[in-house]
Amino acid sequence: MNEDVNGSLRGRALAMLQGSLEDVARIPAEEVPKLLYELQVHQMELEIQNEELRQAQIQLAQSRDSYSDLYEFAPVGYLTLDKQGLIRQANLTSAMMLDVERKQLVGRKFSDFVSNESQDAWHLHRREVFAESKTVACELQMVVRDGVSPSYRLQSLAVRDDKWNLGLCRTALSDVTDRRIAFDALSQLNINLDESLSDTSYQLDRSFRHLRLLFEAVAHLAEGVMITGDHTEWPAPEIIFVNEAMCKISGYAADELIGKTPRILNGEATSNAALEQIPRDLKASGKCAIEVVNYRKDGTPYDVEIMITPMFDASGKRSNFVSIQRDITQRKRIAEELRREHEFNTCIVKTGQVATLVLDLEGRIVQFNPYLEKITGWRFEEVQGRDFMQTFLPHMDREAIRLLSEGTRTGIMTAGNLNPILTQGGEHRYIEWHDSPLTDASGRLIGLLCMGQDVTQRRELERHILEIANEERQRIGTDLHDGVGQELTGLSMVADSLAVALARESRPEVKLAEKLRTGLQQSLSQVRTLSRGMNPVDIDAQGLMSALEELVAQLNELTGIRCSFHCDAPVLLRDNETAVQLYRIAQEATANAMRHAQPDRITISLARVGQQVVLRIIDNGSGIATTDTRSAGMGLRTMAYRARMIRGELDVHPFPDGGTEVVCSISVNS
Repeated sequence: MNEDVNGSLRGRALAMLQGSLEDVARIPAEEVPKLLYELQVHQMELEIQNEELRQAQIQLAQSRDSYSDLYEFAPVGYLTLDKQGLIRQANLTSAMMLDVERKQLVGRKFSDFVSNESQDAWHLHRREVFAESKTVACELQMVVRDGVSPSYRLQSLAVRDDKWNLGLCRTALSDVTDRRIAFDALSQLNINLDESLSDTSYQLDRSFRHLRLLFEAVAHLAEGVMITGDHTEWPAPEIIFVNEAMCKISGYAADELIGKTPRILNGEATSNAALEQIPRDLKASGKCAIEVVNYRKDGTPYDVEIMITPMFDASGKRSNFVSIQRDITQRKRIAEELRREHEFNTCIVKTGQVATLVLDLEGRIVQFNPYLEKITGWRFEEVQGRDFMQTFLPHMDREAIRLLSEGTRTGIMTAGNLNPILTQGGEHRYIEWHDSPLTDASGRLIGLLCMGQDVTQRRELERHILEIANEERQRIGTDLHDGVGQELTGLSMVADSLAVALARESRPEVKLAEKLRTGLQQSLSQVRTLSRGMNPVDIDAQGLMSALEELVAQLNELTGIRCSFHCDAPVLLRDNETAVQLYRIAQEATANAMRHAQPDRITISLARVGQQVVLRIIDNGSGIATTDTRSAGMGLRTMAYRARMIRGELDVHPFPDGGTEVVCSISVNS
């Protein structure tokens, strides 16, 4: 383009020069240098003007580029539309707002991007734009892509086309989606505000009533309440409010405290360290809890627990401190008494020669006194928190003791329960326990208290005595069989010979001899029966059953009482001692019944029930006066001891149909 312009200018200049050559020829010679100078000056002016034109052209290009950038990258979209709503021009921003490439945007109808709800508004807007020569604005709901429906504000102005007709309009698009959302939210807020304003008076009245109730509650609170200023340094903050309880605790009237500082309540015994702690704690954490000695108006000291917390105004700034003060004089006195009582009880537990054991509900060790430490060889620190049964009980005794402890937890106190415990070295020590449940102040079960005495030595002595008694019984039985029995056998033979001789001679004394022979035979039978009863049971699987059958036969033969033995299935025992003790229990029970109850029927039964062997002796006599083995006669105590010897349980009680029932149960594994 510049070349064309330059060519046309040169052509015009040549034409002009050609036309003026005749004029140049007529110029005088003396004017030629001057004319040449003027031409040179004019040439320089033309060059300067040409340079200025180039600079102007560069600036114009830069200005055009700037305006192009402003148009393309403006924060609003610019569109040029015709009367039919077709897009003729569009900047990049409008293409981005309509989510279409600009080259595909030109020629499309703007209505393609308007939602159905805003089509009428767009139509009216377009008509109004071309009807009036002024800027027209409206807001439209757009559809730029699936799921996106922004709100755009259109500002349009009609302009003339090349034919000077109002056939185009320039439209600016601005995104007002956020404003629309805010407007809708504001509208909803106004609706909610209108709805809430109707309840404002009620809520205010309710708040005032609530505040009044709070004031009355604080004023009549049982604890002392004091509100002070917010100072934490000396001088102490002034008191601005106290309730009735604070006046009652301190002995001061409210007007005597308000305007003063809390120092008015301090005295000789008040701890300075505690008072110095208050500002430190308030600065560090904003609250404080201390115990000090204060003084009433009459000078009487009292212990007080003080809890101080800050109060804040509406802006969040600390405005005051409120302290709750509780008179704990009585509580500290009781606590001191409890402490002395606790020390006294602890001293008893530690020095007493009784095993003291405290277990929690899971059977873990909570307390373990020195006496028990001495017995077991374990220190309390070594067993604290451990399961007592797993640590100290032999495996075979754990289930039985567990059942006993469960009974104790239900409120059943157990006394005289004897069981072995294992020492640290594996030795068995026998403890006679007395258990009781532990409860808290509300009666809720919290543990188990077990107190016991080491009876290992006593048990060995009792066992030794029982063995001596058994040996003596066996010796007496042997003496009866070998001594008295043999003598009676010899005398019986003599009586037989005498009776035969007298009968041969038909002497009248023959009847007397026969009576003597019969009496001697009966005595011999009783001696043999007693001798067999005093001998222990043989060591075999059926020894106990055979011995009980023989015991019943002896009772039937000697006493005339109807006795029976029932054993539906063989009962096997592990050792002879258990069989001997069960036999002796049955023997003692039947002897007690015959001596004291005068029965006419006695039933002995032996059976295995689950994991236990159960021996029952039932009589139909006059019954038993007491079932407490500790206050009963020697027979009951002996049976109870024999049951403990084989780790069994003895239960003596009246039988429902009359008489007495003696039940001895032992574990199969005992």
